[in-house]
Amino acid sequence: MLKLHYFRKFIKKVKFLTLKLSSYQVTDGEKQLWALIHSKGLLHKEVQDLYRKVRAGYENIILNHEVVELQDVEFCLWKLHYKHIDEYRRRIRQTGAKSETNKSETVQNNGDGHMEGFYSFLSEAIEFYKELVGQFRRRYRLVGEPLLYEKVASSCSVESTRLHKRQFGCHRFFVCLGDLARYRELCKKSQTPNCRWSVSATFYFKATRIYPDSGNAQNQLALLATYVGDDFLALYHCVRSLALKEPFPDAWDNLMLLLEKNRSSDLHSLSSKAHFDFLKPHGESFSETKSVANSVSSNNKELEATGPIFSGKTELWSLLVRMTSFFLIKSRYSSAADYSSIIKFYTNLNSDVLVWIFCFA
Repeated sequence: MLKLHYFRKFIKKVKFLTLKLSSYQVTDGEKQLWALIHSKGLLHKEVQDLYRKVRAGYENIILNHEVVELQDVEFCLWKLHYKHIDEYRRRIRQTGAKSETNKSETVQNNGDGHMEGFYSFLSEAIEFYKELVGQFRRRYRLVGEPLLYEKVASSCSVESTRLHKRQFGCHRFFVCLGDLARYRELCKKSQTPNCRWSVSATFYFKATRIYPDSGNAQNQLALLATYVGDDFLALYHCVRSLALKEPFPDAWDNLMLLLEKNRSSDLHSLSSKAHFDFLKPHGESFSETKSVANSVSSNNKELEATGPIFSGKTELWSLLVRMTSFFLIKSRYSSAADYSSIIKFYTNLNSDVLVWIFCFA
């Protein structure tokens, strides 16, 4: 029995030292990576090889060292990718600015090279995160419906805490996948005006299912709704990101920005020639805006098809957002602590109205 005790202590010590060595190697590798990027550029083979090595180091820590604070390592992994994204964007902007003053073929090729490299980087990162999610769920048995394995851990507080961390980690991976897919569509937007947001929305919906308490994914869904011009859907997700147990930190500012933007924009439905049929609130009610609504409907369907959500693209909802923005901004609300009234309004809507507007996830 004593031998077993010392053996376990020895194994624990070995794991700790291995983790410390892995962490040092990853940190040192990342420092070398940024130095190499500034000296040789993002597209150099040595840079890409070192990026994959650092990425694999973070993956190894996440999958093989449960003693580590998962949230911190996950954040470092995402920061590794986001710094690449930010650097690609900066270089593309610089090349674009140069191409306006210098029409040479070399400048144009550099711009195209960085754009192609950016798209390739995002696609590779998406595949990496997909594989990471799969391995993570298999490693910690996060399979099936979240409620099923939540019941298994309910009897043990220690196991419940571990499960909570694993669920949050998996949730964050899906949010990262949604962000990467969103950036990839924005990257494609320069070549084609029609973006397909369904892939990104699907990842965000999966994030809400695996960890429903966080407002992060709801905030990202609100952002997608602004891309397709659906203010009501954006308002709905903004409010949900605030109303959850762990609100998204910037959700209140995003909500106020959305309402201020809606309040300052023109509404075609206020035209004297407009006609609204209250018996058909989901129909195309305003003849003047049919062409506008039709142009957005294809993008709207991308969001609707990915999860249990419905958004009627009618002027009724735009007017509702306008009304909300008027009362909220014109009133004495001054901080995030005062948003209880607007949340209460949306959470207490009549069930029939909720069916009209959306189906809860």
